[in-house]
Amino acid sequence: MPPSRKRKAPSSSDLLVPFQQSLSAEAQQVFQTLARHASRHSLPLYLVGGALRDLILRNPTKDLDLVVEGDAISLVSSAAGTLGIKPTIHHAFGTATIKAGSVQIDIATARKETYARPGALPTVSPSTIEDDLRRRDFTLNAMALGLAGPHHGHLLDPHQGMYDLRQRLVRVLHDSSFHDDATRMFRAVRYEQRLDFQIEPQTKALISEALDKNMLSTISADRLRNELELMLAEASPGKMLQRTHDLGLLQALFPPLVRTPPITLIPEKSVPLVFIAALAYRLTANEAEAFIARINMTHPWAVAARQSADLHSIEEKLSRPDLTRRDLWELLEHRPLVCVKAAAAVAENPLAKDRLRQYISLYQRMKPVLTGDDLLALGYAPGPKVGQILRRLQISRLEGKTNTKDDEVKLAKAWLAS
Repeated sequence: MPPSRKRKAPSSSDLLVPFQQSLSAEAQQVFQTLARHASRHSLPLYLVGGALRDLILRNPTKDLDLVVEGDAISLVSSAAGTLGIKPTIHHAFGTATIKAGSVQIDIATARKETYARPGALPTVSPSTIEDDLRRRDFTLNAMALGLAGPHHGHLLDPHQGMYDLRQRLVRVLHDSSFHDDATRMFRAVRYEQRLDFQIEPQTKALISEALDKNMLSTISADRLRNELELMLAEASPGKMLQRTHDLGLLQALFPPLVRTPPITLIPEKSVPLVFIAALAYRLTANEAEAFIARINMTHPWAVAARQSADLHSIEEKLSRPDLTRRDLWELLEHRPLVCVKAAAAVAENPLAKDRLRQYISLYQRMKPVLTGDDLLALGYAPGPKVGQILRRLQISRLEGKTNTKDDEVKLAKAWLAS
């Protein structure tokens, strides 16, 4: 979309009124109580992060992030007492959460962060709002709207986040950002694709530099998997994964993923496991196992990765001209449907792709109409024979010998009589 047609960010002034108007009555009550208690105790309170960014962009948001220059837990406990509600307290992090209907309000003490080494979780200590904004990942998340205190109603924007919102850019705050935390490279892609922005050129160059220095090796397997999980939870996971591949992030995460097929071929409404299967489709069996270990996959992910890699190995069989419906069914029936769907989208052989799509269509209608109870009612004895007959009925449907329940009843009776 040309820049002239994109919705521009509003002025930094007059944000407080639309912020309050965007809240439900229940959330307004909680916010106003927090602001009163903050003012009463001379505690500067701010709206920060994604909630402020979305407010400026006029995008809906469900969760609010607040920062207070002072003890967040004391502030929340005081306000919750007035409201007669019970907050969730996180003493280890100095944060608290209040639920207001469908809105979650997270309140944290302003803090600064230091990193003992690249990829390490930061050491935090209480500080000022300026330090709190300085520690953030991107300029578009490094602004604060004063809700109580000396900056009430004013936007703090020390890193020109408003400019980058207007220019629709994702920009890091400093050149060592990806060395401090390499997962920010994945976050840059998420913001870029979710907001329809562009990664700013210098930030893109810093991503390449961090990848050349193998900074992803400083991140634990679980944290890397979490970044993929977050992408798969987005509205357009295919676009995000494809962009991650185009930037070299996927290959840096696991080099054999350089052979990943075009992920945008996967329908965006697909369940996450279909995307995992697509990522693993061109891997060998050994590579699939290494990929599973690289990001410490959950069991469902691991099954999808293994089965998808194995499915790729039978593309040649699926493209045989003499393949029957029954052959197709027997090749695929024990494979997870998510893997078949991924292969149907990304398979390289056109005939194999058609066969995979044919199987998906067959899968929807090839279950016999008769059930085990129906066979018992016809006179079959309980036991393994019932399962065998159901299997034969399924094959009959595949071969076009039965189409209706009456067809199946006649065939089952004939088998019983014989």
